[in-house]
Order: sequence, then C-alpha cells, then structure tokens
Amino acid sequence: MPISRWISTIVHPYPRPKPNWPKVLNEVPPPVRFRILPYDVTLTSTTHTPLGGIMEVKKSGLIGVVLIGVLIWFGLSVWNSDEGFMSGLPFFGTKEVFIEKSFEASSLKNVEVDVSSSDINVIRGNSAQINVRVQGKASSKIASKIDLKAKTKGDTLELGIDQPTGFQFGFHYSNVSITVEVPEKQWNEIQAKVSSGNISVEKVDSKSIEAKASSGNIKLTASKAAEMELSTSSGNIKAADFKADSLKFHTSSGDVSLKDGEAKLKGDATSGNIRLEVDELLHDADLSTGSGNVTVTLDREPKSLAVDYRGGSGNGKIKWDGFRYEDKGKDGNMLKGSFGAGETKLKVTTGSGNFKMD
Repeated sequence: MPISRWISTIVHPYPRPKPNWPKVLNEVPPPVRFRILPYDVTLTSTTHTPLGGIMEVKKSGLIGVVLIGVLIWFGLSVWNSDEGFMSGLPFFGTKEVFIEKSFEASSLKNVEVDVSSSDINVIRGNSAQINVRVQGKASSKIASKIDLKAKTKGDTLELGIDQPTGFQFGFHYSNVSITVEVPEKQWNEIQAKVSSGNISVEKVDSKSIEAKASSGNIKLTASKAAEMELSTSSGNIKAADFKADSLKFHTSSGDVSLKDGEAKLKGDATSGNIRLEVDELLHDADLSTGSGNVTVTLDREPKSLAVDYRGGSGNGKIKWDGFRYEDKGKDGNMLKGSFGAGETKLKVTTGSGNFKMD
C-alpha cells in the first residue's frame, strides 16, 4: 500500500464548518477536533489569538498515538533487519562470539588493554605466548562485526575490541569480555582501562600495574608490582594477597576492600567504606573517606604504629589496650597516639564516617 494512502487511512479530520474566529481579544477560539483511528484529539487555544494553542489529548487518544508509534517502529525494525525483529532483542537471535589469537611475548615488556564497554581479565597463563580471547554473546546482526584489535608498538602490545558504532535500528545486545593470558615473567607495565565494565588482574608480576574504570568494579588478586594504581569512578575495589612497594587507589562511589596485602597505602573513597584486613601494618597508610567508614582489622596488636585520626562528624575507636593516647577530641572525632615507638604511620580522615581499629 502506498505510504500516502496508508497515512490517509489513519488521520481523518472531522467535517466541520469554517472556523469563526473571535472578533474580540477576550474570546477563546473554538476547538479544532480530528481523529487518529478511533481516538479523539482536541486542539484548543489558551491565548487570545487564533495562532496560539496547545494540544489537549484524551487518555485514550494518547494510548492510540503511542500504539501507532510502536507499530511503525516494529514495521521498520522488521523491514530493516536481515534476520527479523527478534534478532535485535537480548536472548532472541543472539550468537556466540569467540575470537582467539596468540602473540609472541619474548620481545614484549608492556601490555595495554583499552576497551569501551567490556570486562577485562588479565591473568597469568601457562604458555610462553600471550593468548587473547574475546568471547560472549551478541545480537545476530552485530556478532559477526565484533573483532579483536591488536597492535604492537615497540615492546608494547596494545589490545582492544572493535564493535559496531553509530545508529542501529532496533535493540542490539552485546556482552563480550576480553581475557589476556600473559606468560609468567616480570613485566614492565600491565595496564587495563575500560569506560563501562569490570577489571580483574590475577597472579601478575610487573613493575607497574594500573587498572582504571569509569564505571565498573576492580579486582586484584595474588599479584606483585613495585607500583599499583587502582581507580574507578563508580564501582568497588577489591585487592587481596598483593605485594607492592606502593598501592594507590580511588573510587568516587564504591567500597574498598584490602585484604592480606603488603604495600604502602594511599587512597580515598568519596562515597563508600574502606576496609583494611592484614596481619599487621608493615608500611605507612593514608586512608580517607568523604561519607563512609574506615575499618582497620589486625590479627595482632601492633608493635610500633602511630595513629592520627581526624573526622568531621564521625568518631574514632581503637580497641587495643596497648595504644597510648596523646590527644583525643571530646566528641571522639579526633585521636592521636601510638603503639610502641610509632615507626609505622597510619593516617585516617573521614568526613561523615567513623574510624575503628580492632
């Protein structure tokens, strides 16, 4: 059916006499009525001129307009799709995505992974090569267009995922991740960056490990580095069984959990809690929250630790008998003291959260 004829079957103006516009400014023009299928739509004026007006749509008319829009969208989706409308919906018409490539690692010192909206996994592998996998599911229409991006620059391997961009009709689903297996050796730099996705680093040995996410969680397990930096704008940070000279962390909205690790610590959580669980503090730590609590749990009483806590509207508590107070605020929002000689330094700052050491 021609489009002009199809439209004419939908919109049928009511036959009505020629409008008799008011001759004086304080009169309101008569309503203009027309029909979309069986639904009535009325156009009235709220001003004193024939050109002013607003649309008053009855509830049934609004539903009709929405239904018509859905039908038009449905038809165009089917017409535009190679495999039908359902291929654009999650779990309907999806395809498996699996891409695997290997790279010679002997001349490489750095690995950089940068993706837009996929999870990143960097783990120690059993091969002498770097093995990379992109896997998951995607809508049938775009699954074949997903590919692994890889480029070697000097001693650095740059990795990413190539996915369709731009306008696509219908709903399109993509849930793929990239896994990078690196040989067991000390790397110079391991870097993982993602806009929207999670990052996991496991059993990696490198001089520098950096993981940054705009929106996603970061997990670091059983890894070694001289310098570690973990940062996410919206997500949690978890690090366990780590060993480093220094570990820096930041999350704007999320919790931080550091467990069974050894490193000089410096980090903050703008809106979230920080929890540190270790046998004992062997290195200095500087922990800060905006609206969250800081909890430090030790397996045994420190032998030589100085503690300096400053809180806004929170309070601090230390549940070890051997702590000697040098200064303590009346409201509990400030305390200073030490265990033993106080050679290791712990500094804690909270805005509207509490500090506890036990």
